[in-house]
This record gives sequence, C-alpha cells and structure tokens, in this order.
Amino acid sequence: MFGAFAKAVAPVIRGHVKDSIDAHDQALRAEFAALESRIARLEAESSTEKSIADSYDGPWQFGTEYARGRLVTDRGSLWLSLGDNAKNTRPGSGPTWRLVSKNGIPHTGE
Repeated sequence: MFGAFAKAVAPVIRGHVKDSIDAHDQALRAEFAALESRIARLEAESSTEKSIADSYDGPWQFGTEYARGRLVTDRGSLWLSLGDNAKNTRPGSGPTWRLVSKNGIPHTGE
C-alpha cells in the first residue's frame, strides 16, 4: 500500500524539487551576472591611471560643494574634504575638512 502511494507521490515531489532548484539557479545566475558586470566596470575604472592631482579642485570657492576625497587650497594651505561639504563650509571651519599642508609645510597633526 505504501509502495503505491510512494510511486504516485514521487513524480509530484520530483517536479516541486526541480522547480525549486530551477528558481534558485535562475536567481544565482542573475546575481552572478550583476557581479560580473560590476567587476568589469571596476576593472575598467581602475585601468585608467590616476594620481592625487586628479582630486585637486583648485582654490576653495564659496558656493561650491566638495565631495569626500577632494582637495582644495585655501589661504596658502592644502585641505582634504572628509565628507560632502556644503557650499559655504570653508576649510578649517568644521570637522569635514582635514589640513594636509599648512602654508606649504606638511601638517603633522600637532
């Protein structure tokens, strides 16, 4: 009796398992495709050589927003933006700027 039941149910279970595996496989394929695309984009970006000079935006200007990682000069010193700076946040006036070089002399943090 149990054998007949197992024979009747086995194809249904097999079908559900196959559908579940297929759905999981499709989801993984989509994730892998997204990751491969991201890797390709990152590799393309890193293939262009950059230097610190590429982050320099020139003298600080009132009304300009500076993103994290950007460098500006102001009053003879070089400043690094540690976060997105509002249009009127002058270097040295808040915690989102770090002094790199004061009047051309490297800053030691003292």
